[in-house]
Amino acid sequence: MKLQFKVTPFEAKTLVWWKNRRSQIDMNPPYQRHGRLWSASDKSYLIDSIINGFDVPKLYMADFTWGDSALNRSKLPYAIIDGKQRLEAIFDFFDGNIVLNDDFVYLKNESIKINGLGYQDLRKNHPDIAE
Repeated sequence: MKLQFKVTPFEAKTLVWWKNRRSQIDMNPPYQRHGRLWSASDKSYLIDSIINGFDVPKLYMADFTWGDSALNRSKLPYAIIDGKQRLEAIFDFFDGNIVLNDDFVYLKNESIKINGLGYQDLRKNHPDIAE
């Protein structure tokens, strides 16, 4: 019998790590619901939570780098299991498709005004926050 899948903890990775491997992620495996359901404002609130260090739900990924599986129809190293809307929001922020909402407050230092900024602006003017 051929192994279909195995469940093992996946070492935590940064969001930039996933961004750099975006082309290796199957975002539309057959079991996944439709994407692009969140508004730009909803996506920005997720980014707000991430920047401010709030606890957000985990992303669950299938890791097919361990070997071949019949479940890997796309033949990509990874497939999203849970968190498609969140991952789309994160990628949209990286790509400059969304910016921080106007009511964003950076809780570590409220004197830093970064509301309305996108990722590239953050990287340029506030690289520590962008990281």
